[in-house]
Amino acid sequence: TYNLPIVMGQQVNLSCLDHQDRMASGSFHVQQPRLGSFVITVQENAKNGIVNREDANFIRVLQKELRVGDEIAVQPGTKKLEYKGQYLPVTDMVFLASGTGIV
Repeated sequence: TYNLPIVMGQQVNLSCLDHQDRMASGSFHVQQPRLGSFVITVQENAKNGIVNREDANFIRVLQKELRVGDEIAVQPGTKKLEYKGQYLPVTDMVFLASGTGIV
């Protein structure tokens, strides 16, 4: 078993097939990395134009079509969380949401 070295704030590119065998892909940022897994946060309703069309399609497939046992390909992206403050390491990330956006 190999665990990807994914860190908080890192971009991950996810891809899978929908029920019609069409590719669905999206890019997201990791909120909570754990050994062997990670958490991302997606919008409940991605149709309002805040996310791009590709990410919105992946979110739709994730929420409505994927079942336990289905496969998702993961490609780690760049590590974008840059914190140069005095309190290291960063162990938690807090998001404040207002309506459909992140404040």
